[in-house]
Amino acid sequence: MRTMLVGNILAPPELPPYDAVATDPPWGQGKVTYFSHLAHEPVPTFDEMLTALKRLIGNRPSLILMGNRWVTDVQATLGRESCVWPCTYSMQSPCSLLVVPPANNPCAPNVNWKDAMSAGLRALPAQATVFDPFAGYGTIGRLCDGLSLSYVGLELNRSRARRSGLL
Repeated sequence: MRTMLVGNILAPPELPPYDAVATDPPWGQGKVTYFSHLAHEPVPTFDEMLTALKRLIGNRPSLILMGNRWVTDVQATLGRESCVWPCTYSMQSPCSLLVVPPANNPCAPNVNWKDAMSAGLRALPAQATVFDPFAGYGTIGRLCDGLSLSYVGLELNRSRARRSGLL
């Protein structure tokens, strides 16, 4: 099952049940502002966004891709034990995958983020439903497809959600 919803994590629509969270949220206040403006939505602070993410995660296992500069902010907001898997984003930019609860990293150093995310997703129970509150174009949903995981995405911007092919 793949589902895409349009909405804001600060006041999300009714969500179907989900077992885990895997997401690539905006990296810092600049990206939060950029994506909010694109969707013609009010601009939350980075801290408000992280607090909303924490609420949606609850006690579920989580995989959160984040630029290295913001990793400690995310860890502090979540307030749960986590570990960091180093990886790279497009153009070989260093980033990190925060894994909650901590798990051994099966990936080589500086692996592409999609490979790191796939490794984290493979650790979830078969048939789990993964929620991505910053779904964008549905990349994590496509990763779930090959792993027999159900996917629910939430995207702030309707045109980005439409381009995912899941709306």
